[in-house]
Amino acid sequence: TPVPFISDVACRVAYKNKIPFVLTYHAGSMKKNRFFLDIFIWVYENILIKKTLKEVKKIICSSDFVRLNFLRNFSTKTITINPGVDTKKFKPKKTKFKNRILFIGNFTEEYKWKGLDYLIKAIKISKDLKLTVVGEGTKQKIKNIEFKGIKKGKELIKEIQNCNILVLPSISEAESFGMVLIEAMACKKPVIGSNIGGIPYVIENGKNGLLVPPKDSQALAEAIIKIL
Repeated sequence: TPVPFISDVACRVAYKNKIPFVLTYHAGSMKKNRFFLDIFIWVYENILIKKTLKEVKKIICSSDFVRLNFLRNFSTKTITINPGVDTKKFKPKKTKFKNRILFIGNFTEEYKWKGLDYLIKAIKISKDLKLTVVGEGTKQKIKNIEFKGIKKGKELIKEIQNCNILVLPSISEAESFGMVLIEAMACKKPVIGSNIGGIPYVIENGKNGLLVPPKDSQALAEAIIKIL
């Protein structure tokens, strides 16, 4: 979770039958800065999910951000187990490309919080930058931007190996970790992320990547240019 209702129903069944229930929680608040949707999310997070969290035996958090923030009131039963990367698959490889920026993530209306719009604005600030977008969403015709659709397995790894920088410009605390960041790190690629949610728990600014304020296209452009 958080996937509303599925884990809640499973928890009720387990609780009724006295079966120990372990829950993995992999996000902060689900709020998306969309008024009517956020009303529903507020009700779910403040009533139903809290009842579920009280009944579970143990809660596994995807990052310390989740454990220390959204689930801070359940600290007696939480533990952090970060996601991992198979470094036999995600490994360094030289690329012939230059100034190639990579974004990985869905960019449908539901995933606007991934911040692609702000990255596109950042790319337009400098004529020399080229952006590759990998994920589900409507392809557009924009100069210096290539939409490649969904990539998995070896094709996804190749996209990371062929980039110069990976950027995760999320604008919501729903970004509780950022798998693409450690996948890029495993391939020895520089990373840039928004200073929000779980991203600062993965990126230590100036040491293993750069952090920028969310929704700040100018700061994104400057960070990209700095690394290049």
